[in-house]
Amino acid sequence: MTLPRAALSFFAIFVVSVHPASAQTPSQQETQQSCRKFVQDFYDWYLTKALAGKLPSPSSNLALQRKPEAFSAELYHRLKEDRDAQDKTPGELVGLDFDPFLNSQDPSPHFAVVGITRKGASYWVDVYGMESGKRQEHVIPELVQQNGRWIFVNFHYGKNEWTDDSNLLSVLKTLRDEREKNPQ
Repeated sequence: MTLPRAALSFFAIFVVSVHPASAQTPSQQETQQSCRKFVQDFYDWYLTKALAGKLPSPSSNLALQRKPEAFSAELYHRLKEDRDAQDKTPGELVGLDFDPFLNSQDPSPHFAVVGITRKGASYWVDVYGMESGKRQEHVIPELVQQNGRWIFVNFHYGKNEWTDDSNLLSVLKTLRDEREKNPQ
């Protein structure tokens, strides 16, 4: 009678030890699908609000008010700091002069996720504004998973005449530095 128990114990240990780790954690494909869904859902929600034209200016304030959990603590803090500085100087532009999530002042009617690249612990998501079936604006949200959910940590805009990686955190830092040099 001890032989079948030993065989059963061995079989149980064998099954547990050969059970693939991928079954215990989401696969890379599932991770990318959940990232894609999070980003597309955000853009579908946000663009509907931004295009309605009934939002306080800038429309990015709505995302800070209604979806603060979608942003890393640093990104949220920097965006709020920029908004607060702008609110203190009505009539003067001391903060962002474009929509940081759309990389535009006059956005296309639809934004679509077209690709995802993993870079270390973060995921960079290619998002394009679409109009008449053609790609327009390009923005690359950078995300990480934190406590089982996705959060935006930065938004990248690509190469420009000053840098190979224009991005929201750098733009916000530059604006803050300029405000500190020239206090109102």
